[in-house]
Amino acid sequence: MVLAGPLVFFAASWIPRGGLASSEGFGDHQLYRAFAEKMLDGQVPYRDFFVEYPPGALPVFLAPAAAGSHYPFAFKLLMAVLGALTVFLLGLILVRLGATGRRLVLAIAAAALVPSFFATLGVNTYDPWPTLLVVLALWALLAGRERLSLASLGLAAAAKLLPALLLPLFLAHVWRTSGRPAAQRALLWFAVVAALPFVPFGLVAPGGVGFSLESQATRGLHADSLGASLLFAANRLGLYDAATAVQNPGSLNAIGTAADVVGVIASLAVLAAVLAVLRLYLRGPATGQRLATAVAATSAAPVALGKVLSPQFLTWLVPLVPLVPGALGVAAVALFWTALATTIVFFLHYVTPFDLDADVWVLVLRNLLLVALLGVLATAARAGARRGRQGRGSGAAPPS
Repeated sequence: MVLAGPLVFFAASWIPRGGLASSEGFGDHQLYRAFAEKMLDGQVPYRDFFVEYPPGALPVFLAPAAAGSHYPFAFKLLMAVLGALTVFLLGLILVRLGATGRRLVLAIAAAALVPSFFATLGVNTYDPWPTLLVVLALWALLAGRERLSLASLGLAAAAKLLPALLLPLFLAHVWRTSGRPAAQRALLWFAVVAALPFVPFGLVAPGGVGFSLESQATRGLHADSLGASLLFAANRLGLYDAATAVQNPGSLNAIGTAADVVGVIASLAVLAAVLAVLRLYLRGPATGQRLATAVAATSAAPVALGKVLSPQFLTWLVPLVPLVPGALGVAAVALFWTALATTIVFFLHYVTPFDLDADVWVLVLRNLLLVALLGVLATAARAGARRGRQGRGSGAAPPS
């Protein structure tokens, strides 16, 4: 099944609208193509043209340009291959966690079949690239390859920034299993690899790189986010006068004083959730399963609570949610699949410019499903901490 999973994922990537067999364009690959063509013409990103994405994303923008006019298909093919590799790593992680039989089959299937309806977004954006790097980092850490793990996590952060939220959790695991010097070395590997892609562009265009990072850090309340959807719901109920506008770096946002306040609250909520999951992890034994569950919960925090939520962000959770075992794992997968389906329903009926009277309740439902998913994942992390304390109290060995 470990080998079958990637094949199923790749085959499923051909099926939906926007998949490999479809000529329809979704996502941002046309923007990526424009970046690639400018780079091939000798222009330097951040200096000669604005790029909102970190430098670690540029290789996967540039590689499909070798296919010339077939760039859209080449890009989607590359993303499908990266997704298949991610599912393969998921299988290796599950085997290392001791999953066998039914759990192994169901967990891999829960990830491998996602493209059958979500490839519309999953292969049309570059999110499979940082997702693969995060899963590689988790596998390497579970395998005791700490330098590879933190280097992979550093590259993921250089490609998407948000994987940096996993750094405290990874360092805590290294500290607890290998000691403080190993954690210090791991931090150095992360810092060097994360910084390396920025160096050449920082030397030739420090202002451009700084502006790119600033544009990400200061983004407004994205229209798809939980906070914005609640404001739109209040608008439908006559409790609030909602408004939207396109803001840097080209995203449609809710605007106004209330939206600004909600955006700040959303960012603080993400940090609070990440720290809460870290605390839960530290309250129990440093086992592989507890780490995997905590990684899933931490990764879900910015998706469920953040002020920016593009539909393709759900790609990050495809290989992580199935790592949670037991009844809570089944509940998490069910919630996640429902959120994916709701996202596709909303995305394919999306009104541009955004219509506050169209599909708002579908958007609210999707976002509440993601909040519920985060709650289930956090509960799984807390249950592991509770079992760990009970095990130590009774003299039992920590669960593997």
